Amino acid sequence: MLYEFKSRDIIRHRGPLRLLGFEHELINKFFLDSIVHPDELPTVKAIYRDIANQIHEKPDVLLEKVSLSLSFRIRRSNGIYYRINSQNQFIKPKGDSELYMITIINDLSHLEYNQGVFWKIKGDGLELFNFKKEKDLNCTKSLTKREIDLIKCMADGLDSKNIAVTLNISLHTVNTHRKNMLKKMKFDNSIQLISYAFRNHLI
Repeated sequence: MLYEFKSRDIIRHRGPLRLLGFEHELINKFFLDSIVHPDELPTVKAIYRDIANQIHEKPDVLLEKVSLSLSFRIRRSNGIYYRINSQNQFIKPKGDSELYMITIINDLSHLEYNQGVFWKIKGDGLELFNFKKEKDLNCTKSLTKREIDLIKCMADGLDSKNIAVTLNISLHTVNTHRKNMLKKMKFDNSIQLISYAFRNHLI
């Protein structure tokens, strides 16, 4: 499957049709969101958004060395959710400023997996995540209004500089908030923060 990030258009696809059992005309950008398990959709979207932002912010990243392996649940045409593994490679064709993603989907329904999203990202210059389940999102410590505002900006895809402008605070303050939230909530990365906020209807 070939996917363009800015427009969220699916340029071409073949394998997902046979795997999911849906008709050709149903496969579009809105359809994809509708078949990912609702408990896992916020995390899946946050991971893709975060990687795209990192690549845009770091033009010197070698895309041929960037890959994302993502495991989550999707709904087939029979209404039952199955686990799949999505292997993703990122490209920018010559003369084209847009970012594209080539995706190969593998059926993991024959394996025993717990609920949750698993991921592994490889790429020089990118933040690396372990291929593991999210940490427990049932944190008891609360977030302040300012921290929630910052997470909303992160979920909208803003980088630290634009968050600072939007919230009328310094870049240093943004970065300090990020570090403090991760420490307080006992998370490893911003994706887990965004996922927590989605799950608890904070954003």
